[in-house]
Amino acid sequence: MSEIGVSILCLAFNHEKYIRDTIEGFLLQKTTFPIEIIINEDCSTDDTAVIIHEYEKKYPEIIKPIYHKKNVYSQGININAEYMLPLATGKYVALCDGDDYWTDPCKLQKQVNAMEDHYECDICAHATSMVNAETKKKTGMIMPSKEDRIFSIEEVIKGDGGFVATNSLMFRKTVFNKIPEF
Repeated sequence: MSEIGVSILCLAFNHEKYIRDTIEGFLLQKTTFPIEIIINEDCSTDDTAVIIHEYEKKYPEIIKPIYHKKNVYSQGININAEYMLPLATGKYVALCDGDDYWTDPCKLQKQVNAMEDHYECDICAHATSMVNAETKKKTGMIMPSKEDRIFSIEEVIKGDGGFVATNSLMFRKTVFNKIPEF
């Protein structure tokens, strides 16, 4: 597969203390397909942009940053929809904010395999560990289920915002080609 399998979307703002772990988690992924990393740097006041630029120079074929001249989040703009998704060329999209990170080098491959096995599903998520930012010690889990399963729309809605962790989400890019206005 020479086409991009997964586009990783990463929102970064004042994440200087975390962004290296975030990017390293992306780069450690072992996949049978190419990935691209789209990082939206939203005018951080710390060295987040400097660190992203370092990685951009090392991995120009993979890392595709967006640098803004003015903070766009504060303007109420949906950054994923307006800036990042239009650049995403992958069949799938994975999310991970600049203050989160992945530890499983097979995360993306496992999720793509699951999505390929279940064409009836548009979104895939997994359990995640909550970790103390300073000590890196596990403080809890966000676990939608103890076993692999398909959730009904009702279960997802009832689960609300804490149902799954953002950095566990992967979805088919085609889903965003038909999202209703509301």
